[in-house]
Amino acid sequence: MTTIEGIAATQKKINDNNSLDIGNIASVVPIIKIFKVEQELQQHSTIISERDTSTDMIWGREDWGSPNDWNDGYANSPVIKWVVNPNNQFRESFRTATFFDTVNSNATWDYTTDYRLEFTAGQYAQTKSIYLNDDDILKAQVNIDGTNVDNITISISADGGNTWLSVDNGSIVRFREVTTDYTFDTGLFDVCLFDNGGFGVIGDDLRVKFVEIATGTATITDFSCKYNFEA
Repeated sequence: MTTIEGIAATQKKINDNNSLDIGNIASVVPIIKIFKVEQELQQHSTIISERDTSTDMIWGREDWGSPNDWNDGYANSPVIKWVVNPNNQFRESFRTATFFDTVNSNATWDYTTDYRLEFTAGQYAQTKSIYLNDDDILKAQVNIDGTNVDNITISISADGGNTWLSVDNGSIVRFREVTTDYTFDTGLFDVCLFDNGGFGVIGDDLRVKFVEIATGTATITDFSCKYNFEA
């Protein structure tokens, strides 16, 4: 016959057997939680350079030259031959100064602290080649974001910086085929035609220039340029 005292004794025994000794690590049951984190990685440009080593190598030359030809240095510096971008879109994150043209700029390309392009009144900045390849650019679009970007003018060059044309932020730049036919009936020109009615020289070396035109300050925190896109 089951009594109340018997039930209580049984329950106490169960509790004693299931209790954990916190001081004994062997009795601690670990709880593992798995967290899933998704992070989008952004692809950037690929630069391919070429170096002339014809005066550095010994093997394959008829004249082995002087003993100085056997050193481990190079007579010529690498020359950039191609710059290509994933999905035909250049993106600048301001984490390096790879595309900063220091010769033709006086603005601050901050790639160590705030990661942005900083302007004071009248300052300017120019990129190196953000696209360089054998194929002509048919159209392009420059987009910038930051503070006081309305005070920054944008210019684009398709021929390596020889000629520039002013464009609006987010506007599409269209190019035409090169031809010597100047007749308007054929619709062909020896220059490229832009959406805003201006003209510029067609090419395959794309560069961008920014100028602060107000009396204050401005920053660019996000800069991209896509080209030869379908839409």
